[in-house]
Amino acid sequence: MESAEHLAPFMPWARDSAALSLADRLPFLEKWIDDCASGADFHYGLFEGDRLLTVIGLHPRIEPGGLEIGYWCRASEARKGYTTEAVIQAMRIAFAMPEVTHVEIKHDLANIPSGRIPEKLGFTKVAAETREILAQSETGRGNVWRLTRAEYLERF
Repeated sequence: MESAEHLAPFMPWARDSAALSLADRLPFLEKWIDDCASGADFHYGLFEGDRLLTVIGLHPRIEPGGLEIGYWCRASEARKGYTTEAVIQAMRIAFAMPEVTHVEIKHDLANIPSGRIPEKLGFTKVAAETREILAQSETGRGNVWRLTRAEYLERF
């Protein structure tokens, strides 16, 4: 995986999946498809032709009415605005669901690029959290950013 070294400091799965063949990754991708079909979790890719630029997830793992937005970007495409644009599209998808009242983005304090996106998009920092350290560069401290439906409708 081209971006494993870039992602591994904050995403433990990247370190673990770097050596996997395409055939070994297939069950993981099939689970994503099944999760999307059942509404358990949602994953989207932003592509240029057949080249994957960034991946966005909408995860119903926060309190009712909310979806957490997760993301990662291909190393060679970082800092080009693709992930910010993909987050905007994820918000559009999330708020098309009538039951969604807010979206959140969470990131480790050391993952400064990930924190720039919610700040740039006008999310409000609503909490600081202590979290389990799962990857080598994590501090165990993170920020929680939130955007409500009303804020989204006003700004976008």
